[in-house]
Amino acid sequence: YAAHKLRSPFQPPTGDDALPDGETKAVAPDLTRPREYLEQFNMEALRMRGTIQKQGQSLAALVDDGSGGIYPVRVGNYLGKNFGRVISIDDTRISVMEIVPDGHDGWVERPRVIRLEGE
Repeated sequence: YAAHKLRSPFQPPTGDDALPDGETKAVAPDLTRPREYLEQFNMEALRMRGTIQKQGQSLAALVDDGSGGIYPVRVGNYLGKNFGRVISIDDTRISVMEIVPDGHDGWVERPRVIRLEGE
């Protein structure tokens, strides 16, 4: 193991490690979009409590905001402070794609999963 030859994880990538400028600028949050209620909470505070589906509608996840409120979330809704958009829901998890700063005046996508409590 020769970690001394590797770039420090606390230093920004340079040269071959850096993403091309085109890739960092291609992703950006829509700052003009009205924020949804669950976007005021940290992702770590949100908990999936179950799912619900009404006849003729898509599956919705039930999300606990950490302060006692339970809210239905569907694909396309946003949650968390990092512009997290729900990309899929199944019986045991919610898949979210966050948009976070890359440290170079750009943005990158970061996948996150909120699992059903007890799973």
